Amino acid sequence: MSSSEPSQADNSETISPDAAAVITRARRSFAISIALLVFGFAAVAVALVYRTGGKEETPVASYAAGVLAVPAGATIISAVPSEGMFAVAYEIAGKNRLRLIDGTTGAIIRDVDFVSE
Repeated sequence: MSSSEPSQADNSETISPDAAAVITRARRSFAISIALLVFGFAAVAVALVYRTGGKEETPVASYAAGVLAVPAGATIISAVPSEGMFAVAYEIAGKNRLRLIDGTTGAIIRDVDFVSE
């Protein structure tokens, strides 16, 4: 070692109490910031897992009926799948009717007539 290098004993300077308090507050603020950051990442990860890992609905499986039955000579106005059943609106002999059909078995649940008020 040459005489131009400072020794280890010369580098140990004492820190004033005010500077120590500022450093302590800075460390505490840094720790809180990091904790909030980690908490935020964890919340986002949990939300992603919850949204992607939820129940998977297969609409094709809930509608397995191969044929929708309507009376012979009926004119179909509309057919709408909804909540595991089909709602088929048709006209026969000048009367409009609504037929509810089970989406998995194709069985007729009920027929509903339309009336004018």
